[in-house]
Amino acid sequence: MNRPWMPLYIGDYLRDTSHLRAAESGAYLHLIMAYWQAGGLPNDDRQLATIARMSDAEWKRAKPVLARFFGPGFASHKRIDAELAHALAVSSKRSASARQRYAPADAIVPANAPANAPPVPVQTDPHAGVTSPPQPPSESSLRSEGARTPSGNGRRKPETGCPIDWMPSDDGRAYAATKGLTGADVAREAERFVNHARQNDRRCADWSAAWRNWCIKAAEMLGRTPPPPPGAPVRAQVFVRADTPQWEAWRRHAVAAGGKSPPTNRDGGWWFETEWPPGHGAEAGRTSADIGVP
Repeated sequence: MNRPWMPLYIGDYLRDTSHLRAAESGAYLHLIMAYWQAGGLPNDDRQLATIARMSDAEWKRAKPVLARFFGPGFASHKRIDAELAHALAVSSKRSASARQRYAPADAIVPANAPANAPPVPVQTDPHAGVTSPPQPPSESSLRSEGARTPSGNGRRKPETGCPIDWMPSDDGRAYAATKGLTGADVAREAERFVNHARQNDRRCADWSAAWRNWCIKAAEMLGRTPPPPPGAPVRAQVFVRADTPQWEAWRRHAVAAGGKSPPTNRDGGWWFETEWPPGHGAEAGRTSADIGVP
């Protein structure tokens, strides 16, 4: 079975191997990794030496020390056997949960059923001899218990996974534009949005709202600013890097005006209306039209 990772408790490992030399510690680490991958080790000195990355002579000297960590014939390892049993239990539980989650609507998989148990058909006839699944509580009982009713403003939307072919709607693209994101930004961020959602198995009741929140954060990270309203004068902007005299001048100007330094984006700077802050000597008033935007 392919097990791409294994639990390794650093403190326990260092405590248990404090008496080993470097070569012995390395050999032991290779042995337990092989044990984890295969569920055991071969009872053969030549194969064990190869797994431990040792010559036959080195293995002969190290074997008595390393064998103390394992059962007879290197056939067992108390800690790894327990971790393997735990991993198998978790895997079986997840498989059962997935089968129950994606079972057909006309079948039920009991929660305590074995891993290979088939779904139990649901009988719609109450006289068929098989107990029907429990019916949802009545609206009056929900009200008496203070629960949300199936209708009305208190209804909660079901959460769904993000489809792999999800793309922002025209309204979603228009919203991204109001945050200053360009067409190229939207294409890139939409792909990142879907990949992030599917990688983390996100489930959401409103993917359009999730996209709008993503646009807000993306615009902040990219240093985008909303476009001016129709009819407003368009002012050129200059990107000022944080390691320049212009940045230091803008920092002093911002602290004097509001007590806070300007933000920085992942490009290491921020956008300003001019290269130098207002009143900064002869350099004040220069715009991107004068010097060009980097």
